Amino acid sequence: MTLDDVDSVLMMDKASHRHPWSREQYLSSVQGRHLTWVAQKANRVVAVLVASYVVDEAEVLMLTVHPDYRRQGIAVDLLDHLVVTTGCKHLFLEVRSSNQSAIECYQYYGLSEVGVRPHYYADGEDAMIMARTIA
Repeated sequence: MTLDDVDSVLMMDKASHRHPWSREQYLSSVQGRHLTWVAQKANRVVAVLVASYVVDEAEVLMLTVHPDYRRQGIAVDLLDHLVVTTGCKHLFLEVRSSNQSAIECYQYYGLSEVGVRPHYYADGEDAMIMARTIA
C-alpha cells in the first residue's frame, strides 16, 4: 500500500463495516513501520491488510475485504502474503466478538481463540484474541 492508495482504501473500508479506520490511521501506517498491502481487482482496491512485525511475531492490526469480494479467498491470500513475507512464527489479532464472518475466516486460516479483551473497542464491545503458531 502506498500513499496513493489511501483514498481508495478509505472508501473501501467505509463500505465494509461500521467502524472504519480514519485517514490518519492509514497515513500513519503507510508512513510508519507497519506492513501494509492492498488487494486489487480490475484496478479497484478490494481489501487491505495492516500488520506489525517484531522478531518472529506478526500482529494483524486491520484486515478488511469489501463486501462484494468476500468469501473469495482474498483475506487468506493476504494472510499468506504476511506470513511468507515476514517468515513469522506466531500470528495474532483481535477481532470484534460479534464479527462471526471474520472469526470463521480466521478459524479457517488456523487461528484459535486464546483470550478476550473486555470492552476493547470504543463502543464497549469485547475483542476476541486469536492466535496461530506457524509450523
